[in-house]
Amino acid sequence: MFMISLLLIVLILVWLWPLLWYSAVQGHVECVLSCSRVECDIGEQLTVQFVIRNRGLAPLPFVLVHIRLPEQLSANATEPCSEMFLKTSIWFKSQAKAIFHVYGFQRGPCTISDVSIMGHEGFGLMTRPLTSVVSSVHLAVRPERITFQKYKYASMLHGDYRSNRLLVPDETWFRGIRPYAYGDPVKYIDWRATAHLGHLAVREFFSTIERQALIILNAQVCEPYWLRTDKRSFESFVKEIVALTNFLQSLRFDVWFSTNSAVLGRKHPHYPVKLRQTGDIRSILAHAQPFVTCSLEALFETLLRLVDVQTKHIFLFSEWESDKQKSLIEQLTRKGLRIEIIDQKEVQNP
Repeated sequence: MFMISLLLIVLILVWLWPLLWYSAVQGHVECVLSCSRVECDIGEQLTVQFVIRNRGLAPLPFVLVHIRLPEQLSANATEPCSEMFLKTSIWFKSQAKAIFHVYGFQRGPCTISDVSIMGHEGFGLMTRPLTSVVSSVHLAVRPERITFQKYKYASMLHGDYRSNRLLVPDETWFRGIRPYAYGDPVKYIDWRATAHLGHLAVREFFSTIERQALIILNAQVCEPYWLRTDKRSFESFVKEIVALTNFLQSLRFDVWFSTNSAVLGRKHPHYPVKLRQTGDIRSILAHAQPFVTCSLEALFETLLRLVDVQTKHIFLFSEWESDKQKSLIEQLTRKGLRIEIIDQKEVQNP
């Protein structure tokens, strides 16, 4: 009889021990993720620190940490690997630190937040989640650099011509031909173009010292603009914009950038930004997403209000425009704006 009672007591204790242990540790485990950087390049290594704090009076004999990485990151430098595991044990009123390395794999913003922490009392009788509160790490992977070989500034539109002078340096480039407007100097009338077009046409010039360009990324692919997105063309445009920006800045252009896509950290991404350094465009596009925040015509209205677009050559990366938007672009072109539309076909087949 005594042995049966002892056996029952042991069974009750074995049954109660996991419950008592879990009630003692529940709510006393904290997890903190931290990273020393917020941006990285594709293939670049990032160091992420993981800290588990046990603030309770019961030890944690077995802790299993399962980390699921977003698609922009990988645990392997050469191939996709989205899962990482960590096993450890923590004494009461103590903490455990772990450092692991991740690598940039795809362009775009991402968050390391999908972390599950499981544990048991040491015998494996009952495995339970220890905490669901994990501090997130927000990162962004910058787009890769590609060599610019597909476009030449304004040459495709107007055939720019520059004449060299021995004594006086030439400070103007021939921009192109546009219809005559009231007040234009008579000396700028191009009579040959006038005879060819059937109406008065004047020559335009721009300074070679203060050359400016405006790059626009249009993420709209349908009407209404919020209905769907095209991630494939968006990513292709991102690479080309980086290459074009580097090319223009190497020629000492003042480059501005604007987009109607969502950019994390920017309340008004359609507001134009002046790119002062070479890496500014890659930093902005690292946080860009193919979600449309406004239509293309609303983007142009903002640019016309905030920027002197008459002094800039406009590169419009756009896969789709509605009839209304095409008409607006044609009207702006007739008014003298230099708009060059680059679509997905030109990107793939220069």
